[in-house]
Amino acid sequence: MSFATLKRALQGISAINITPFAHDTLKVREDLLRENIQFLKDHNMNVIVPNGNTGEFYSLTLEESHKVNSIVIDEVQGQCQVVAGVGYDEQTAINMAQSAEALGADGVMIHQPPHPYISGEGLVDYYGSIAQSVNIGVVLYLRQPLLSGQEINQLKKYENIVGVKHAYTDLQKFGELVKTFNDWDAVWVCGSAEAWAPFYYAAGAKGFTSGLVNVEPELSRNLLKALNDNDRDHVLDLWYKIKPFEDMRNGRNSSYNVSVVKEAMKLKGMNPGTVRPPINELTKDNKSEVNKILENWASTVSTRS
Repeated sequence: MSFATLKRALQGISAINITPFAHDTLKVREDLLRENIQFLKDHNMNVIVPNGNTGEFYSLTLEESHKVNSIVIDEVQGQCQVVAGVGYDEQTAINMAQSAEALGADGVMIHQPPHPYISGEGLVDYYGSIAQSVNIGVVLYLRQPLLSGQEINQLKKYENIVGVKHAYTDLQKFGELVKTFNDWDAVWVCGSAEAWAPFYYAAGAKGFTSGLVNVEPELSRNLLKALNDNDRDHVLDLWYKIKPFEDMRNGRNSSYNVSVVKEAMKLKGMNPGTVRPPINELTKDNKSEVNKILENWASTVSTRS
């Protein structure tokens, strides 16, 4: 089976959509989720990733995760690639992956399990079991340096592993991995969003993940184009604009990651619903800071294409 379309899409922007929750019941709002996906489609996202961390994956029940996938795939209507997040224990992740495949997902992204006792060998078995349980593409999500080069090499045998979302920002190690596996046609994606994308690109990445696209997709699209054009000045100009937003998302041990995105969406006139515990809404001062960032963008966002 060829995964050329998905691999090509992964070299663009992987949009991590939000999951809107009702303010009173905290239930998933299907209508608002469809609005969010339509917005991402309208701005020509290459990949949409339901059940990512910006989508509050670990706040969803398995039934809700399935529902989110179903809504997103139905709303996308084949207009871009859908890569659904899966995880938890091995059998649950397999069930989630097979369910996503049955719904029509183009691929799955395997969350690195938040287990306190993980070995590299065990993680290879975990990823491998899930990959061989489906016939669609698989993206590995690496948030910690748990796999050695030798262990990554063992995963090359799974032909449907099409990408690696690398997100632990050890750029020297990342560059070494890209060079070591230059004969592997899996796509090495910057998994740490726009703030890290220029540095990942210098080390060999193609494509990046984004939560910013839920708010200001043109900033992300302009950055992608500047990176692909090797336009250093434009890359830096955009990076300086984006960085305050991403710095806020990374604040307090990244606990503001989703809250900042949803607050910015509200300020842009969208309705992202609320967040669900253990995430909390921003303070009044934090909200004011987000507003200042958006005001700055309104006066300085580059329209260069």
